[in-house]
Amino acid sequence: MDDDLLAAFGETVALLERAEAGRDAMNQPVWEERPVEVPGVLVNFGASALGDAARPAGQRTDAVLCFPVGFDRDVRGTDALVRGERYRIEWQRPAPSVSVVPYGVTAGAVRIDG
Repeated sequence: MDDDLLAAFGETVALLERAEAGRDAMNQPVWEERPVEVPGVLVNFGASALGDAARPAGQRTDAVLCFPVGFDRDVRGTDALVRGERYRIEWQRPAPSVSVVPYGVTAGAVRIDG
């Protein structure tokens, strides 16, 4: 499936990566967030309907993100912007070895307020 068609089914999610932006007067690192956009992500906000068997240790999950095939990074602990709201990715399942759909890595996220 080409990237344009994949993007039509999903949406763009911005992963917020921390990067060192320099040093302060005490020679301590100063960090900044840099958004990395990932197009074609399927987002499901009805994650509680997944049931406890689909969630590790019954964790609270506010959204499930399904990343396109080829995306193979570890995103646990990363913050993401989904539709303008900030979420922290709490768990991740690796891509299946064989898949009939163009999605691989699945991750669960909780909303961060504040």
